[in-house]
Amino acid sequence: MTIVNKQVLSEKISTQFDISVSKAQSVVEALFEEIMRQVSEGKKVRIVGFGSFQSKTRAERTGRDPNTGAPITLPETKTAHFQAGKHFNEKIKGR
Repeated sequence: MTIVNKQVLSEKISTQFDISVSKAQSVVEALFEEIMRQVSEGKKVRIVGFGSFQSKTRAERTGRDPNTGAPITLPETKTAHFQAGKHFNEKIKGR
């Protein structure tokens, strides 16, 4: 497994575009913050060729308490959802 955190991503961008790591970190942070802001406002963010981010609502449902096995009600909740784009999927498939 490869872990790519913001620092690693910033270092790769810094090297590839010959800019300072701090400038690359600013770009990475701004990109992530803008995606999170838009999605938290209920908007869908589509990055053509990569994929789209949006929030989805998971309806209230019945679950089980793991300790007792008793039924419990799990409240409605919002979650982040990513759907890979065409180019992303083709890359995964090796095309």
